[in-house]
Amino acid sequence: NEPFPKVHLHRALSWNGVDYLDLSAAAAHAQKWRHGGVEIPIPAAEDELLIMAAHAFFENKFITLHELFYLTFITPQITDWPGVTAKAAHYFWEPAFSQFIAAAAVLAESVGLSLSLPSSVRAVPNLQVRLPYLLPLPQTFAYSWQKMWQGVKAGHWRGLPRQLFTYSLVDGAWMYRKAWRKQRGVQAC
Repeated sequence: NEPFPKVHLHRALSWNGVDYLDLSAAAAHAQKWRHGGVEIPIPAAEDELLIMAAHAFFENKFITLHELFYLTFITPQITDWPGVTAKAAHYFWEPAFSQFIAAAAVLAESVGLSLSLPSSVRAVPNLQVRLPYLLPLPQTFAYSWQKMWQGVKAGHWRGLPRQLFTYSLVDGAWMYRKAWRKQRGVQAC
């Protein structure tokens, strides 16, 4: 009787063709979950947190109440916070990950939830609490371009055209507009 669904399938740990984590590494650390006589590999809590952060920050552009509840479930299971941060840094999005965690901590506290986070997590100042929390466009734009630039500096040229397309057109014109409309729809309720 677990309170949260366990299965969310992707072919890769990427969005719009841009990689955020190594699928083979996540699969190597996967836990086995049995349901209906079927054994299903699910990511370890550390990888699941990174997947959730990348999903919220780079695809959805917002943090939901469901994600906050789920964070209260998985953060106590995480034992290697430096390793989690290092994985995000390896794919050049550690600043975005840190921003996600800091914002999630403030949002969780605002609705009476508590996340098990390391003391190094700093709160986001002047965070306007409204769920789903729409991540500010200038912030997501800056972190996306920073990720791309760090990759180029490290010699990762192969994904550059896809990232240029994703971060300029898909993110700015389509995904962010979709997230803004969703938030507006929730506020109208």
